[in-house]
Amino acid sequence: MTKKNIVLLKDVSFRYLNKYILKDVNFSLSENDFCIIKGKSGEGKTTVLNLITGILKPQKGKITVFGKNIVKMKNSDISKIRNKKIGVVFQNYLLENEFSVLENILLPITINRIPKEKDIDLVKNLLNDIELSSKIDEKVKNLSGGQIQRVALARAFANNPDLVIMDEPTSNLDNKTSEKIVKLIFSMYKKYNKTFLIVSHENYFDELNPKTYLIGNKNISKLK
Repeated sequence: MTKKNIVLLKDVSFRYLNKYILKDVNFSLSENDFCIIKGKSGEGKTTVLNLITGILKPQKGKITVFGKNIVKMKNSDISKIRNKKIGVVFQNYLLENEFSVLENILLPITINRIPKEKDIDLVKNLLNDIELSSKIDEKVKNLSGGQIQRVALARAFANNPDLVIMDEPTSNLDNKTSEKIVKLIFSMYKKYNKTFLIVSHENYFDELNPKTYLIGNKNISKLK
């Protein structure tokens, strides 16, 4: 059975200060894919994620996300899709250091409404998944790098998104911690049956045999 497309880029070009970062890019992401886009720093990996989430708009081409051409949409309508259907783990985490672990994970929910008891229960389940139940009331500023990355991962699941996007999830971690984070990411992919799109310049995900693309020379090509 053919899986439906979650994301589709068709002939997409993006330039910054009259310099092309991406040119005539075609890329698709299907439901329940576990996909990695690999490439060196500066090749446009984060730009691709920002285009898919509607933070940036291309000068040319069509970007379809959950069946909607977001290039033609208002920013307010794109935000609704992003808040309801997409969970993002940013490269620099974007957690609130003075907030507790619980408060940080609940942030995507509090944007839209007051959290309910069921939301607290969801957070507790997510903390159990990431093995940080004992840190629920701890301020983020007191956590290690690996623990902060796990909190960021849990926060991406808070709104029960269909698509989870991760920007260089191992770039700020040592080898041992990176290997643990990769195993945790894949276990959550298996458990929650979401679509994952990860960009990375490292090789930690290779052993999982993901759907793999390479970004370079302003374009994206499929490796496997």
